[in-house]
Amino acid sequence: MDEHTQTRIHQAVLDRLTAKEWTVLRGLLRGYAPKAIAQQLGRSVRTIRMHRAQLFKKCGVVNEVQLLRRLDDDVLSELGILEAGLEGQPH
Repeated sequence: MDEHTQTRIHQAVLDRLTAKEWTVLRGLLRGYAPKAIAQQLGRSVRTIRMHRAQLFKKCGVVNEVQLLRRLDDDVLSELGILEAGLEGQPH
């Protein structure tokens, strides 16, 4: 599989994410724990964990490490995920 095909696969996965899953994805990739994401968004930890579970299922992964391996830096950079944290640095 060439580099462009891999990017399209990653983009296709990302295109299926809901807005809430995107927010959780950004938080996780910036090092935030579900509890910190929940506090920042005014949601329960359980809700954030449910969004995380759906995100992992759509991406075909079981944890953040696998998620990072599936998303290459070019895609993350293009989508603004490698920029500053949700509201600042992780706690």
